[in-house]
Amino acid sequence: MSKARRSGEDSSYAWLVAGTLAVTVTVSYGVLTYTFGIVLVPMQRELGWSRLELTAAFSLALAVWAIGGIGAGAFLDRYPPRALLAGGSALAAGLVLAWSQVHDRVQLYLVFGGLGLAMAAVLYNSVFAVVTKWFRLRHREALVAITLVGAFSSFIFSPLAGILTVEFGWRAALAILAVLLGAVRRHPARTTHHDGPGERARRRRPGPDGDHELAFLAADGFPRAWQL
Repeated sequence: MSKARRSGEDSSYAWLVAGTLAVTVTVSYGVLTYTFGIVLVPMQRELGWSRLELTAAFSLALAVWAIGGIGAGAFLDRYPPRALLAGGSALAAGLVLAWSQVHDRVQLYLVFGGLGLAMAAVLYNSVFAVVTKWFRLRHREALVAITLVGAFSSFIFSPLAGILTVEFGWRAALAILAVLLGAVRRHPARTTHHDGPGERARRRRPGPDGDHELAFLAADGFPRAWQL
């Protein structure tokens, strides 16, 4: 039995999970949200569509993300997170690639509707729920660390998307970013193949630092994903 398990402390593997998810959520958030503002004007020029038509597609993605988060939370309450994270990442990469090939409005709206589902699976709402499963004591610090790392996504991906768009065009830029998403998608699936010790410990008994409240809500039938 490991020292961390005997002492009830959080394991180094929990921090590996948090670090991995911090990187992947930074990449995913940067590609799925900040890239749109960069390629908006080039798309408008090439496709000849109004800015309202284009931004409506992004608004659709955000609306689907909000609704899809309900299903993602329910899934994480019942099943290990590997399928959701791996499937959502693969969906995101494939749809960003499909985005680079849109030629009519129907294609655009279908792609962004699907991107909303991918956002619900791989962005902060799901990542935070997964991280709390791996920490017994310091889940708050882990969430803060992930948020701080994720804050750099705009500083990284806005200029990166801009450089790629200027050098290669918006379609090629999206294809390159889709490859980047695909490259990072395997790592969270490998590290989150089952529920972590933090979740198992909270199922057994209330913990310190506010987990008594979580245990009370769980006993009342309140799904754990909503407790965040």
